[in-house]
Amino acid sequence: FLYRRFSESYPLWRNTLAATTLLGLFGFRFFPLMPPRLLDVEGSGATYGFVDTLKTYPTFLSFESDTMEAISNQYAAKPSLHCAWALWGCFALWPHLRSWWARTLAVASPVATVTVVVVTGNHCFLDAVGGAVIVGLGYAIARWRTRAGRGEVLAPAPMTP
Repeated sequence: FLYRRFSESYPLWRNTLAATTLLGLFGFRFFPLMPPRLLDVEGSGATYGFVDTLKTYPTFLSFESDTMEAISNQYAAKPSLHCAWALWGCFALWPHLRSWWARTLAVASPVATVTVVVVTGNHCFLDAVGGAVIVGLGYAIARWRTRAGRGEVLAPAPMTP
């Protein structure tokens, strides 16, 4: 949508998404945190009221499969990239949306995402806050990087004999 209809703002928001995602992956790699759904471990005697919906209701995306174990990180809870990407979508689209219902949907997306990931125990509320922080940092990096690439193009000096 941005690329086709609002190409002038596309580079900034593309770079924001890339920087945000890289910041999130950096956090997952160097500061892994367990999501709340993994707190209730069978046989541990401690109960916190969370249900691991991926274990209780297995689907093709279950962490029990060999493929998912190989490509995913169950301890990638903070920051929440789900929430960061939903907030990114809201921020990127908001200035270009004119109807009240489209703007309502843009705002409802991050609200619904935060609600779903907290209720299902995949993230704590502070993981969503961390997602918002990396969107802000990603935006700052993208503003700096996108601006840095827009310098004047200087013509080469004419050659004198």
